[in-house]
Amino acid sequence: MFLTSVALGVIVICTGAVWARRSLVVVSVQGTSMEPAVVDGDRVLVRRRRLRRVKVGDIVVLEPPPDGPYRSAAEAGPDGRVWNVKRVAALPGDPLPRGVPAEPGTGTKPGRHTEPSTYAEPGKHTEPGTDAEPGKHTEPGTDAEPGKQTESGGGRVGPGTFAVLGDNLADSIDSRHRGPYPAEQLMGVVVRRLSTR
Repeated sequence: MFLTSVALGVIVICTGAVWARRSLVVVSVQGTSMEPAVVDGDRVLVRRRRLRRVKVGDIVVLEPPPDGPYRSAAEAGPDGRVWNVKRVAALPGDPLPRGVPAEPGTGTKPGRHTEPSTYAEPGKHTEPGTDAEPGKHTEPGTDAEPGKQTESGGGRVGPGTFAVLGDNLADSIDSRHRGPYPAEQLMGVVVRRLSTR
């Protein structure tokens, strides 16, 4: 009986360790695009997530496009890949935030003034002057199909893509420059800040 309990305990611990190793990742942050929420030198714990389990306002880790004019200056991690940390501004079917083009690679140049993000706080993403309920995503005049621009420059995030912005808009390369990101580029959601350098 005792040996059975010990064996069961070992199995539970091993299973938990395997789950944690596959589900959780520690990422070191380089750069200032997410200040003050996450700062250069922070280490964050990331839970791997698919796009359907992400919410507007979540801080996520995602892979930037492999090519294009806005390659990251960050060093590659142990896996040989570069990862970005940004905040989710819009999900499939949501209105595109101001300054975010419907197509990748057609945004503004870094350092150029863009209108401020429509991001307010987690779960409360509304346009100024609207009376939308908290957690509801609205923007006047965006009856376009997902992924399509309207005449006013609005539009909606297409299926299988999402828009991200850095909290420090003046020092962030994000969806304003790269357009919406494909779901395949998402690693997961930051669940906690572990430490700073």
